[in-house]
Amino acid sequence: MSKKDIFDKRVPLLDLVKKINLWVSKKGTLHGVKEIEERGSFIIVRTHCNAVSRGRNSKNSRRARWLRQRRYITPCKKCKIPDWKLKRFAGKKS
Repeated sequence: MSKKDIFDKRVPLLDLVKKINLWVSKKGTLHGVKEIEERGSFIIVRTHCNAVSRGRNSKNSRRARWLRQRRYITPCKKCKIPDWKLKRFAGKKS
């Protein structure tokens, strides 16, 4: 993994999700992002499978850590994230 592929630890969750366009649910499912809305200290994310999720716009939240560390359990089958995007997110060369 090159240096530019590593995300800075001091990036808020909103900026991270805007850059990656992926969202990790509480159960570890990786979703594709359709819309992002900021409401105060929270962000509301609508995924491609029309699931709506809310998270705190924090630098140290579980979701922010998982996105920075490129961790997920399974990709969402309804969102149909392409293989090239999963490989790119996981840091593997295609």
